[in-house]
Parts: sequence; structure tokens; C-alpha cells
Amino acid sequence: MYLQASRLSSWINPFYRKLAFRPKITTWPRHRSSRCAHAAEIGSAGALRVYFADVYAVELPAGHRFPMAKYELVRRKLEADSSFKGVPFLVSPLAELDDILLVHSKDYVDRFIKGKLSDIEVRRIGFPWSTALVQRTLASVGGTVACMRDVVEGRSRCAAQIAGGTHHAFPDHGEGFCVFNDIAIAARVALRDYAQVRRILVLDLDVHQGNGVAAIFQGDSRVFTCSFHGHGNYPFRKQKSDLDIEFEDNTDDTDYLQILEVWLPRIMAKHDPDLVFYQAGVDALAEDKLGRLALTRAGLRLRNQIVLDYILQESEAGIVICMGGGYADPITKSVDAHADVYLDAHFALARYRKANKRISSIDSNISRL
Repeated sequence: MYLQASRLSSWINPFYRKLAFRPKITTWPRHRSSRCAHAAEIGSAGALRVYFADVYAVELPAGHRFPMAKYELVRRKLEADSSFKGVPFLVSPLAELDDILLVHSKDYVDRFIKGKLSDIEVRRIGFPWSTALVQRTLASVGGTVACMRDVVEGRSRCAAQIAGGTHHAFPDHGEGFCVFNDIAIAARVALRDYAQVRRILVLDLDVHQGNGVAAIFQGDSRVFTCSFHGHGNYPFRKQKSDLDIEFEDNTDDTDYLQILEVWLPRIMAKHDPDLVFYQAGVDALAEDKLGRLALTRAGLRLRNQIVLDYILQESEAGIVICMGGGYADPITKSVDAHADVYLDAHFALARYRKANKRISSIDSNISRL
């Protein structure tokens, strides 16, 4: 389904325009999925788990427009934040070849690993080939798979990688700074290895459409693909997601967040997922060189809180967070916004644990009556 946000705004109840957008923090149990007992097998209220892949350094040519340094900068910013104390930082493992081949063709995978892509294929990806890039790519995929396993196997309700979100990669080629599609691979691994994962939602809030993810899962009813992205932005030949919501240039916080608040509950209700992949790119930031939207850092934080609080409080789904794009000038603007994603996930889990503890206490008191 294709929807243009500028048209949606005309029929949304005008009441929404007056809202001071705040995430809804539920402190009393609401209606949950009819599959609640099944879904409860996925995740727990444990602490956020964070993976990182910047140990695999990739040197890019001087003047290259991709800000490779941001990954380490985000990690170091989080490590220095006292409110993030106690969150484990784990090195992303290298992906298994069998997992990658669930999505990508053997010919493409072999040629990338061996450095035998054509010049055209390399330019389409946007990175010069190197053995370091191979290692980094495998870690980016492996970290997202590890996050998924942590969530599905109950180590945490939410796990995140300071990397990944490479949603432009297709089965037989890469593009847009994406070599292998970590989200698609992790989703396919989940469906292969875990009977309790029956339905998956890919919620892609990067400013660029997740065209590779959309193409890979076309016709697969187990995976619902949803992309909120800029109408006039890359990729200029878009694929068909299950739901595409497009924003005009210079869309601001108010318009963006009202659309998200209206559509997120509908998306969750329609697909009722066991597992959500949240592609949390921050390139909708007004300062982003490649974004063309006009969200503020505060607006992006509200976006994160709306998504995380709703999924944690109103469903039983586990959450995997991937980093996605961010190309602000100066890059510190993107680093701050990226770091906010992980902080917001940490705080959302804390709110969820506190709400659950309160509910458990009430239930215990009722049982004594």
C-alpha cells in the first residue's frame, strides 16, 4: 500500500494537530494479542543488549561522503553516559555463510568476499572493496542476527546494534552503502530456526525507502514491510513495501509524528508480530545532508519513544534495533541522534519493567482478597 503523508494529513482528526506529542506510557494492562501465551516465549524484561562492529575499521578515501567514524563515536558517547551504566557492550560476531545465503545469491556472495565484483557493482555499493570491508560487512550482519537471537531466546525484550540497517541490499547486488541485507538475513534466520517466530514486522523509519527489504519479502505473508520515507529522495526507483508512507521535503516534527501515532497501532494490529526489526536511521534530521526532511533531535527522540513504548507496552513482540543512516553536517548532530536511539531503548525498557512490576504487585494484592 502506498500512502502520501501530505494527503493523509487532510483527513486525520484536527485534534491531533493540537497534541503536544508525548509517548503513551501504559501503567495498566490493555488488550493484548490472542497469541499472548505463545508470544510471551519471546524476550524478557532484561536489560538492553548492545552490539558494535567498529572493531573492524574500514579506511575510506579522503573526502568520501560516508561518515564511517560515526559508529565508534556513538559507542564511545554511550559508554561515557552515566545513565547507560550497566548496559553490556558486545562485539558483533561474524555472520555465518549459510545465514547470508538465505537471502543472497551464492555468486554475489562469493564474488564480494573474494574481491571479484565489477567496477560498476562496486560503484553501486559506494565503498571501495577491501578485506576490511568484508570483515566489517560480515560483522554488521552477524550483529543483527545476534540481537535477534538474544531477543527470541529470552535474554532481553530488546537488543540493538550500533551498525546495520543495510536495507538497500538486494539478493544479487548491493547499493546505497549496503552490501548484504542484515535485516532480511536475520528475519530469515528467525523464521528458519525458531518455531515461535511466525510473524515479523520490519518498521523502517530511515528517510530512504528500504527498497531491498521490500523486494526480498514481496509475496511473503510472514514478513510485513513498512517504510516511512521521503517521497523525493533516494532510491528514485522505489520498490513496493506492504505499506509505504512518503513525506514531502521539509516535513516537520508535528506532521511526521501525527502520522506515526495514527499508523503504528494500525500496523501492529494488522500484522500482530512476534518480532519487530526497527530500522532507526536518523537521516530525517533537518541538518542531514542527504535527508531533505526537517525533523529536530527532540522530534526524533519522540519518534523513538512512540515506537518503543507502544511495542513494549501494547504487544508481546521482541524488538531488534538497527542503526541506519545519518549524514549530518557536522556529523556530531547525527552521532547525538544515533546515541539517543539506544538511550531511548534503555529508558523504554526501564519504564516497561516498572509498569510490569506495578501490575504484578496489583495482581498479587488482588489474589490475596
